[in-house]
Amino acid sequence: MKEKALSHLRFQTFFASKETCNSQLADEIIGFTQYLDDKKIINEESSGSISIGTSSRILINGEGVNLTRLTKEGIVEVVDYDPVKNIILAVGRIEPCTQTPVHWMIHRARCDVHAAAMIRSEKLMGYFENKDVPVTQREYPPGSFELVKEVLKTLKTSRIIRVINNGVLIVGISLKEIESVLDNIV
Repeated sequence: MKEKALSHLRFQTFFASKETCNSQLADEIIGFTQYLDDKKIINEESSGSISIGTSSRILINGEGVNLTRLTKEGIVEVVDYDPVKNIILAVGRIEPCTQTPVHWMIHRARCDVHAAAMIRSEKLMGYFENKDVPVTQREYPPGSFELVKEVLKTLKTSRIIRVINNGVLIVGISLKEIESVLDNIV
């Protein structure tokens, strides 16, 4: 019997509410994107996904938002994610970004991670191109279960990894810790 390959399909989102996120954590994500912009790590062509996890939820930027102009309307609170059914329950005004399953599973698998940033910018990817930083072994579609497994496996050895054709992923206890890491390399 052939196994259905559904893991590459984008998740389905159900909104519990279409309210704008008013959490203080949203302000931290916005502050982090301003830091990235001020340091010239990101620009208008950059993309990425930035999340903060709580004990039961994550806040993450929405799909297609420009990180250099992120506002609270561009942040989604993910209440729950079912990886088997590939369904997200969210609060927000827009769809969560494609990498939401990756972030959700990182926050669930690693009790030492409360913040994650996967940044695709020429400056950051160029910096890490020839550095001794773990790299995922294969390319998988963004947000796919295969990518989740590959990222979790690669994160076992480092808090900074390169994700093939998806950017640089940095995890930490907070976005301030990720800023400190970036201050030491850019």
